[in-house]
Amino acid sequence: MLVWLDQAQSNKQHPNENFAREVMELFALGEGHYTEQDITEGARALTGWSLERLDEKFVYRRAPTTTAKKPFWGARGISSAMT
Repeated sequence: MLVWLDQAQSNKQHPNENFAREVMELFALGEGHYTEQDITEGARALTGWSLERLDEKFVYRRAPTTTAKKPFWGARGISSAMT
């Protein structure tokens, strides 16, 4: 999913919402159980998630991430999905 949904291009200036939307819809909450704000903040939290194409392994790249606390599902918290 990281490759097909262009997650490697996601960064703090332009978070890619596709990956966050699909995770929420397909694997976590189901269709219609999240808001656009949830998607936006989820995308910000997932910046830095990527795939090393040669090894086909997950990598976390700290540089492109956002460090601000984010409101997500009614709470404010962790600045990144990997911290």
